[in-house]
Parts: sequence; structure tokens; C-alpha cells
Amino acid sequence: MTNFATIASLFLLVAIAATNGFTVSTPSAVRSSTDLKMTALTYKGKKKDFKAGSPLKNACASLGVKPKYSCKK
Repeated sequence: MTNFATIASLFLLVAIAATNGFTVSTPSAVRSSTDLKMTALTYKGKKKDFKAGSPLKNACASLGVKPKYSCKK
């Protein structure tokens, strides 16, 4: 009878431990578009916020900075 009790208790432990592997993740674990931070750029006292991922070229141009581009090596 002790072998049966040991096997049954091991089976219950495995069953309880395995149930945690199939839980559904909470919605807070999913990143939404509102979680993206804004980037603040300042030039000559002019300050603007830009969305994460916006092109730096466009952000600089809206502040009045004209970056120089050179493709020469």
C-alpha cells in the first residue's frame, strides 16, 4: 500500500506543478502603444516631444536644425 500512496502523491505533485505551465498571461504583460515613451529634444531653447521610433531627420528639421549629410567615404 505504501508504493501506491507514494506513486499517487508523486502524481498529484506533478499534476499541480504542471497546471502552472498552462496559465494565461495577464494583459499587463502585453505592451500597448501607450507604453512607448516620448523623446524630448531641445535646440536653442526650443523644446519638442517626439514619439519613439520617429525619424531623427524629421525631428531635427522641425526644431530648425539642418544636419549635414555626406555619403563620401
